Amino acid sequence: MHVHLLQDEHLTVVQGKMGALIEGAQPVYYTEGQSGTFLHCVAHRFWNAGEQPLICRDWIKPIDNIEYFLTEIFNSTKANGGKRPELYDSAFLMHRYKTEFDMTEIPPFVKTFIFPIILFIGKFLGKYKKFADAPAPARPR
Repeated sequence: MHVHLLQDEHLTVVQGKMGALIEGAQPVYYTEGQSGTFLHCVAHRFWNAGEQPLICRDWIKPIDNIEYFLTEIFNSTKANGGKRPELYDSAFLMHRYKTEFDMTEIPPFVKTFIFPIILFIGKFLGKYKKFADAPAPARPR
């Protein structure tokens, strides 16, 4: 489950079947031509719920840093064996973009106490040079 704190998101299925879950609700499923909207500040997730590849059209408004954030999360996940983003990358991205995104499945204790320690160690070890050109976080409106 993730939350866009500033952005609304809308997906239309072009091919396949998409499952979606909004926090506190039952899963819903969308097929070709159907759409789902996920409002800012509402935890949600979606997945490929079919056998064929899922292709969607999407808009997110305002765009802010979602493209950068997701690209870095996916790159880190791929580099870390495909299961989850690398810990140092997660700590950096979740801290830097905390005004825009949240991952509700990460326990608050980890975000509040563990990530700052990992962030400090990562800075000391030079883990964040690859983020030197990271865009500034968006400010709440």
